[in-house]
Amino acid sequence: MPLRGGTIIPHSIYISLNAHSVPGTYHWGLLVMDSEEQGSFHHATNPSGGWKYEMRAARPEQSITLVTVVRVGDLAGGDNAAALQVIRSVPADGTPSQRTGAEFRCNTWLKDVPVALDEARVVQLPMPVDELIRVAKRYGDAHLEEAELGEGAYVVNKPNPSI
Repeated sequence: MPLRGGTIIPHSIYISLNAHSVPGTYHWGLLVMDSEEQGSFHHATNPSGGWKYEMRAARPEQSITLVTVVRVGDLAGGDNAAALQVIRSVPADGTPSQRTGAEFRCNTWLKDVPVALDEARVVQLPMPVDELIRVAKRYGDAHLEEAELGEGAYVVNKPNPSI
């Protein structure tokens, strides 16, 4: 699938929204990009009933479920190892958020991870995390139909809070 709207910036972190079977919702995750094409996908998943963290290799241009990616920021010093350490430290076991007490879902975990990355100075959030999530969902909603038609995911490198 081609990527639309922009190109992936190496050594960056992106919020990813993937198509979900429930209309109006997404499966949320993070892309940590090593290069323009190669990275890793991180998410909280519950395929057999219990929540857990999962990481796998990712090539965004090859994903058939990816709707949009919204750039969180550059990895400080291009240090993927520091990002991975912080990402893995955020619980993905189904317990409520340690930060907010919110009930656990994949997007609960997704909100906690960028805040932890920002606090560890691994990445600098472009806006408060709740606003970033709202903006990401709006981009997803705006580009869902094209992605479902096989036109590829939409890349947002400079999230616009007024979208």
